[in-house]
Amino acid sequence: MDDGRSALVLVEESAGRSDMAGLDSGVHSRVYHRAMTSAIPKTLSIGGLARASGVAIDTIRFYEKEGLLLPAERSEAGYRQFDSQALRRLQFVREAKQLGFSLDEIRELLALSTDREAGVQGVQQRARQRLIELDQRIRELTRMREALAGLVEACPGQGDPKNCPILMSLQGRACHSSKPDRES
Repeated sequence: MDDGRSALVLVEESAGRSDMAGLDSGVHSRVYHRAMTSAIPKTLSIGGLARASGVAIDTIRFYEKEGLLLPAERSEAGYRQFDSQALRRLQFVREAKQLGFSLDEIRELLALSTDREAGVQGVQQRARQRLIELDQRIRELTRMREALAGLVEACPGQGDPKNCPILMSLQGRACHSSKPDRES
């Protein structure tokens, strides 16, 4: 655990250098460590929560409306006041979205995260299911890529559009041969 001495050590080590002499380790100095700047205020406005989490304000409002975030307390002036738990929950939602979980799945994961009996097992089951879905999607994307790569390779890139294998494929016409289909 950092006891705050790291910034002081930097100042002391650089005291012999004229460009660093006389700097303190306070928040308003040019020399301080990350722990001094990463303190989260007791409450955050919606803008502060957005900056701290990297999530847009409209998305925060949407998540609150959808129940992914608990309703924020309101100041006397009516402004939302989020606590550090809201920030952690929002970060959880953001990370789960990046792993491809749907909002409904994230809602389930949030519920399981507090379930001491079956929570971890439930989370693992949902993560395994998501992994299976991702593997299936990767196979589908690979097939699509291979099909498109074949069409791009077969396309001369010039000439009559009726003979373009890409357009023929998109129009549902067979393009297995180099001759255009005959119309009956």
